[in-house]
Amino acid sequence: MMAFVANGKVIEQNIVKSKILNRGVGYSVYLPEGYDTDNRTYPVIYLLHGYGDDHTTWIHKGNIGWYADKAIKEGKIPPVIIVMPDGGVGMYVNSFDGKNNYEDFFIHEFIPAVEDIYHINKGK
Repeated sequence: MMAFVANGKVIEQNIVKSKILNRGVGYSVYLPEGYDTDNRTYPVIYLLHGYGDDHTTWIHKGNIGWYADKAIKEGKIPPVIIVMPDGGVGMYVNSFDGKNNYEDFFIHEFIPAVEDIYHINKGK
């Protein structure tokens, strides 16, 4: 078994303020090794948690920082930013009654806010 040392950085508590939802929405983010020292852009993965969990689940139960670092070091994936939003219990879609339009928030507010904050490659 190979020993492995994590070098990326995980930020657990960030918030995007939403006019659509009329509240702040928490999210966590994984930044690959070297992110703080270069100006390149990175591909992004939006990693969604399961029903009843929150934006920290992939960190605490899934050990995402370790797995991402390992996959990057082994050349299985390129250096990547992983964003983990808190979806609450709404399944990331707009509610039928229009009171919780999470999908609208995600597309129109969350993704643009994250792209403004981090060095994300905005292309497909």
